[in-house]
Formats: sequence, structure tokens, C-alpha cells
Amino acid sequence: MPEAEIEKLIRGKKGTAVLISIQRNGQTLVNPLKVIRDQVNVTSLDASYMIAPKTAYIKIRRFGHKTADEFKQSLIDLRKSGAQDLILDLRNNGGGFVHTAIDLAGQFFKEKRLLMYTEGANEQRQDYYSEKTGEFGDGRVVILINESTASASEILSGALQDLDRATVVGRRSYGKGLVQEQFDFSDGSAVNLTVARYYTPLGRCIQRKYSRANFDAAKYMTGFDLWTLDTEFRQRKCSQQARANWFLVAAEFCRM
Repeated sequence: MPEAEIEKLIRGKKGTAVLISIQRNGQTLVNPLKVIRDQVNVTSLDASYMIAPKTAYIKIRRFGHKTADEFKQSLIDLRKSGAQDLILDLRNNGGGFVHTAIDLAGQFFKEKRLLMYTEGANEQRQDYYSEKTGEFGDGRVVILINESTASASEILSGALQDLDRATVVGRRSYGKGLVQEQFDFSDGSAVNLTVARYYTPLGRCIQRKYSRANFDAAKYMTGFDLWTLDTEFRQRKCSQQARANWFLVAAEFCRM
């Protein structure tokens, strides 16, 4: 049966029920599943809970339109549960909306702070600041990253790291920090041109260098190093146990 036909059968008026028969390994389950039709809201937070008596853990999958509100509400709930320190997991977070990353970064400061700026050869510098008192202006923060942490995730990590607001633990992040502008043509086509780059508060360029060393797949996938943005990647041998120990640092840090 075509996918469109299946979708047509399953979809319906909100609040009504539909029976779905499931076949697994060639055998149909005896009892069909009864599903109530409703709007499905997909959150940007994969997890949010107390990992220790005074330490909270939040994992953000992406930076969407509602991520800032979801994150703020999560912080409020965790604070009520006794959270004093936070482990923020940005591993495998490919980014999303830049303004969302700025909003999230602002949650960790009690005063106005420079969080990021953009600048290009023909583009004047534009600064981005935190706007209001954050929900987590005090308390220790550890951020977990890996090689798939990119773009908006790097903006958030870089801001908190540069301003001594968080300890970043993990592998070198992806290094995606280009500002592009779309130029339309009369025939309906368009081209995206890079006009500027993203920089952390201390002036580190988030975009990785266009050098052969940075694109060596063997070094990139097997090397292990702390987060460095515009410095040369250094190859280090590291056992599986040693890698695991880095992530245990986060929990141990918050228990101190």
C-alpha cells in the first residue's frame, strides 16, 4: 500500500480513535492498537531530569522556534527540584536558529553580556548581547560536545566558555560558523554567498580553517582533544576508557 494511502487512513479528526494492526516478523499481533488522534508536539529537549541530588541534566537535540521557551521552563522546574548545577548535553546537536542560541546563552547571565558577533570583509561588525536576567545566572555548568556539535551549538558553547561561565568537555566541535546571504535572480534562481563569520566574545572564529589537516577523516574521527576553534587540530591517542573518563568529569565536577 502506498505511503499516502496509509497516511490518509490514519489521519482524522482530533479526539477520534483509530485501530492499527501491526505485523512483526511476518506475524500480525493478536490485538490491534487503539490510537487517539491528536496534535503531536515534538520537543527540542531529549531529556531533562535530576542526575544527582543537586545536579540537573538537559540534552538539547536542536535549536528550534520553541527551544528557548522549553529550556527556560525546564530550568524553572529543575530549580524547584533543587538543581544548583547543570550538565548541558549538546552532543550531536547540529544547530538551528541563531537567535535561539543567543536566547539560551542569556539564561546563564544576570547582566548584559556580549555573547557573539559577526564580521566580514565587506560586512561591519554586529554584536549580540544577552537581554535580560537569566534563570540560571549562578551555579556551575558543564557542557558536553562532540564532533557533531555545530553552528548554533558552538555559539552557545563558545559564549559560555569565553565568559568563564561553563566548562566544555568532549571532542573538538564541527566548526560551522558562516553567515550567508541569498541573492535572487530574475529567472527565479538564487545563489547563497558567504558574507561574514561568527565569532565568540573573545574573537575566536567558529568556522574551522580550510586546511587539509582539518579535513583528514582519519585524524578527525580518531583523534581526541578538548574544544579548540581556530587552532590547529592535534592528534592524540586515547583509549576508550580515557574517553569515557572525560564525560565522567562533568558529573564529578557538579558533585564537588
